[in-house]
Amino acid sequence: MNARAVAVIVGVAMSLSACAGGATEGTSPGPEAVGPQATPEVDDGGPTEEVVFARFGGLCVDGACRFELTLSDDGSWTLTEQLQPAGDGAIAAADALALIEAVDAAWDELSAQDFTGTCPTAYDGQELILLRSTYPNDPLADADRRTTSSCRFVWPDAPTQALREAVRSAGLPDW
Repeated sequence: MNARAVAVIVGVAMSLSACAGGATEGTSPGPEAVGPQATPEVDDGGPTEEVVFARFGGLCVDGACRFELTLSDDGSWTLTEQLQPAGDGAIAAADALALIEAVDAAWDELSAQDFTGTCPTAYDGQELILLRSTYPNDPLADADRRTTSSCRFVWPDAPTQALREAVRSAGLPDW
C-alpha cells in the first residue's frame, strides 16, 4: 500500500474518532469527566453502525481532492470536502440501514483480490475507500472497524456501481 493510501485511511479513521472515550477499569476519570457529561448514555437499541464513503485523489485547487460522506444507522450524515464541512442532513433510518447492509453484502467481493496495478491517484485519478464501523453499546468497548479501498483491492465494476447508485438513490451526495 502506498504512503498516500495509508495517509487517507489514517485520516478517515481519525475523522471517525468522535466515539467517546472514558475512564478504563481501575482508573479514575480526570477532572474534565466530572459532572453530568461523565455519565455514559445507555442505548438499549444495540450497537451504532456507521459507514464512510471516501474518495481521494485528483487535483483540486488546494491540493489532492478529498471527499468523505459519513452515514450513521439513524440516517444522519455529514459531508466533508478537503477536510472542511460541506454539508449534513438525514435520510430515513430504514434507508440508512439498507445502505449499510448493501455495503456489508458487497464487502467480501470488494476485498477479495489484492490490487497489484498502479493506483489511479498516481496519474490524477481517484481512489474509492469504504470504512465500516460498529460502535458497541458499551462506552468502554472498542469499535469494530474495517477498511477496503480500490487501491488495495480490485473492486469489480458491478458492486462498485451498485453501491454508488444506492448512495445516489438514497438522496445522498454522489460518492
